[in-house]
Amino acid sequence: MTSNICATHPIDHSSQVISFEDHGIPIPNDILKLIASFLTPADIVHFGLANRRLSILFSDMELWNSLLRKHFPDSYEKLKPTTESLSFYKHLTLIENNIKTGKYRLQTLEGHQHVVSCMMVYEDKLISSDDTIKIWDLHTEKELMTLPGDTIIHRIAIYEGKLIAASLELKVWDFHTGQELQPSQKYLDILFSKNYDGKIINFLYKTIMISDPHTGQMLQTLNGHQTLIDSLIVHDGNLISLSYDGAIKIWDMRTGQELRQFQRKELSDCAAAYEDKIILGSWSGAIEILDLHTGQQLHLLKEHQRGVSCLTAYNGKLFSGSWDSTIKIWDLHTGKLLQTLKGHQERILCLAVHDGKIISGSADCTIKIWDFIPK
Repeated sequence: MTSNICATHPIDHSSQVISFEDHGIPIPNDILKLIASFLTPADIVHFGLANRRLSILFSDMELWNSLLRKHFPDSYEKLKPTTESLSFYKHLTLIENNIKTGKYRLQTLEGHQHVVSCMMVYEDKLISSDDTIKIWDLHTEKELMTLPGDTIIHRIAIYEGKLIAASLELKVWDFHTGQELQPSQKYLDILFSKNYDGKIINFLYKTIMISDPHTGQMLQTLNGHQTLIDSLIVHDGNLISLSYDGAIKIWDMRTGQELRQFQRKELSDCAAAYEDKIILGSWSGAIEILDLHTGQQLHLLKEHQRGVSCLTAYNGKLFSGSWDSTIKIWDLHTGKLLQTLKGHQERILCLAVHDGKIISGSADCTIKIWDFIPK
């Protein structure tokens, strides 16, 4: 009888639930979880509020962890054991709604005298650079420390508690104390490399080199590109290399075997990878999203008016910064434009996403924090 009702009539969640208990039929927790796995979070909340017996779903950590993994995979990876899953899911949902509706608090960090060339987030601190390096507390948005440089710093990295920066010369500091340390070739290799499973991955001309960071021993060399390599991306156990002839190669990091190759339609200024996608930003302002396995174009995004300078992906969304001085937020699965953020006066050079905040550095010498965290 129940299957006939489900097949021919819309389900009134509350009446169905109450009828079970009215007739004294117990609902096993496993069945509740199975039902909940096919529902949206809003429906689960509706069920829990409609009937006292179903309110057990609110406290089922396994259920809400699975929903976090499904809808907010990157935040789930950073989930602390002490975090209450339902509350965290609600928090992330509110952030997502604020992104879609354009509800945010905009804060400007000033202090750099030249273009903000690069940035990164580490231990809830923002590290930004022009010809100096500044460290900011992301909770208070206050400057903690300034480390002197000489010319514009174009790359920064953290390695074993050390802050490494490159301009015309290599500089190394203790990240926590700001004490300047003696640089070495090892730090230079770390700075210009990708890291995977404790290995250093670097490239020179057409060759990719994988070495041990502690001994310097060369572990593998990967050859196959016909022209100079442009950039490397380490993603999900694979290495993605892009060269100036438009070739994209996918390598197995464990074996060094080339898995497949496909061609870009136009050269990209920046690239990223997320799940089963490769994302390419071009000087024309277009963003191309390709299937990582086939090279097939999934989406071509053409909303930026000038070149795309930086890309980052998080929780199923793509964040792009451009020479048109805007940041755009996209749904990575549909290619839909969700939001355009305007505030900088010059081109955007670097982006970071952290805990409901989008952080951008610009040629206007400022850093802006677009805070979507519900207040």
